[in-house]
Amino acid sequence: MAGRLADRYGATAVNAGSLVCAGLGLALAGLAPSSPAALVAGANLLVAGVSSCQVANQARIFGIGPAVAARVNTVFMLATFSGGALGSLAGSWLYGTHGWPAALLAAGACVAVAGLVVVAGARQGAPTCGGGVTREAGGIRPRIPQGES
Repeated sequence: MAGRLADRYGATAVNAGSLVCAGLGLALAGLAPSSPAALVAGANLLVAGVSSCQVANQARIFGIGPAVAARVNTVFMLATFSGGALGSLAGSWLYGTHGWPAALLAAGACVAVAGLVVVAGARQGAPTCGGGVTREAGGIRPRIPQGES
């Protein structure tokens, strides 16, 4: 669903909505930490938000053209997994030393920083997968192939 939304409205809009979803998940987990239902709902909102951000960013990557998309996606996935590993390490340490509220605040700070990056990118007119691209053969390709006139 995030891919279709990115095609229709652009990756920036999907990223913004996804970060709101992730923030709501963290808020729900923080407001009712002893409620299993709230924790499950919060975890699902967090996963949906983070996954949708990844899909929107990959749609943007594959929209830049097949000549460089694979290499850029490799760097993106390396950064994604490295960030996830560092976030897990930091979250575990924070939870072990300072408790649940500290881990949630750190995660919320990361979501807030990501939101600022999305807003700054939108103001600069960052490239998006909406508008100038179409879906062909299961991938996103520019309407005019790169390198051809």
